[in-house]
Amino acid sequence: MTQAHMDQIEKQIGQLNKIIDDLKNIHQFEGDPYYHINKTILEIDARVNQNAKKVDQYRALKKLKNSSQLKRIDLGLDIYSENFTIVNQKNELFDFYIKDIYERIEKIGKSITTQSHILLKISDTLKDLVEEKAQ
Repeated sequence: MTQAHMDQIEKQIGQLNKIIDDLKNIHQFEGDPYYHINKTILEIDARVNQNAKKVDQYRALKKLKNSSQLKRIDLGLDIYSENFTIVNQKNELFDFYIKDIYERIEKIGKSITTQSHILLKISDTLKDLVEEKAQ
């Protein structure tokens, strides 16, 4: 086995190890994505809790005989509007998850393709070595 072959194989093994390092934390949400997810979840939870209080107010107004219907309608519209905002935030979070997952899938796919090419090169190098030894 020549030094050139050894250097080539070592370089390719280094490339494989780099791919492993690039993918080792792909299953974790870290940094900005993690912050964005947690921030959005906290905002949604705060809105849900705030809206629950408005629903309680609405129910209390509904039980009172002397409360104005206009006040209940305004509160009901406010609750509906807040529910709409909550649903939109949940959809945005879902879209963010989907986008992030697809980016991770693409990264895994590219890594698998790169690994396959590297392994084919290593296989060709080993085949050349076997042929050289046979001669």
